Amino acid sequence: LISDSTRHRIESFILLFAAVPFGALGCCANLINVAVFIRQGIGDCVSFCLLALTVSDFLSIVAGLVFNGAYVLVYVNDLASVDTVALDVVVNHVCAMFYDISQAVIAFVALERCMCVTLPLRFKGMFTFHRAVLVVLGLYAFTIVVYVPHYLTSGLVWSEVPFRNLTRLTLWMSDNRPEVDLYLNSFNHIAMATIYQITVVVSSWLMVLGINRSMKFRERDTSEVGQVTAADRKRKTTLGRGGSVNKTRLKDRSTKTQSVVKTVLCLAIISIVCNAYRLTVVYGRRFNTEFSFLGAYRNTYAVALRLLFFTQTTNASANLVVYYNLNATFRSNLVKTFCPCPKTFEK
Repeated sequence: LISDSTRHRIESFILLFAAVPFGALGCCANLINVAVFIRQGIGDCVSFCLLALTVSDFLSIVAGLVFNGAYVLVYVNDLASVDTVALDVVVNHVCAMFYDISQAVIAFVALERCMCVTLPLRFKGMFTFHRAVLVVLGLYAFTIVVYVPHYLTSGLVWSEVPFRNLTRLTLWMSDNRPEVDLYLNSFNHIAMATIYQITVVVSSWLMVLGINRSMKFRERDTSEVGQVTAADRKRKTTLGRGGSVNKTRLKDRSTKTQSVVKTVLCLAIISIVCNAYRLTVVYGRRFNTEFSFLGAYRNTYAVALRLLFFTQTTNASANLVVYYNLNATFRSNLVKTFCPCPKTFEK
């Protein structure tokens, strides 16, 4: 579908004007997120999960920049000492591994918020900080383990280039690599990604329903707390003030809860949209063997992977915008951390 020359032009445009610059911005955005999270403190489940998400997003973008940067060097120097296809095979899976960790964390935090919103009395005390740490570390460890077969069956080795007085890094693969590729594509890239996507979609839908019911209940409950009967007005110095204080506390608590849910929901929506394209690519490779680096549609596949990295980078980089616009605490700490004149922007 795509000729070699067209592939070269499309890849050059994506790399030079989209993937590499946007990836660099994504790295900066995630470093800012880490600095702000550390400043405001990591004392609850959601804060720790978002910090873990930021770390995996950052590592995913860095890994992607490695092999995309290598392609840029090849365009500058045709005798580059790295085989870009080899680098793609090895490093691309590192990028995918950290991206899968991010999707696992997003699925967990979306499920946690969903349960706390829909059934708060049953699950709110269940997701403690220490349990969140154990779950997130478990997700990190699990994802790394399922990618171990890739690292055991492929790698980069120095080899001599025929008719040229130089050596370059080329791809090494074991004899059982085809079976490992089938496993990676079926379990890691399809099964895991599909489970995470379904979890995020269902949790987001239930969150929307739950927060709407919760808002209606709190509005009704708050109005009842603020009401004072004719007999109670005689004791307005006690009950009147108490009702006002309770009403304010309920309102503040409701506002904070809504802010957290909106933040998680927005992250979930971005994840759903970006992962829809990723699932399209991996399912296409699974059911069409020609859609690969060695198949008849290798040029189309190569361009699809460049676009895939761009969508993954977008997913991993957009969090700063979400936090800044939907989380007042994050916005305040961001201003205090990086702005020399915070009073000008605190509004």
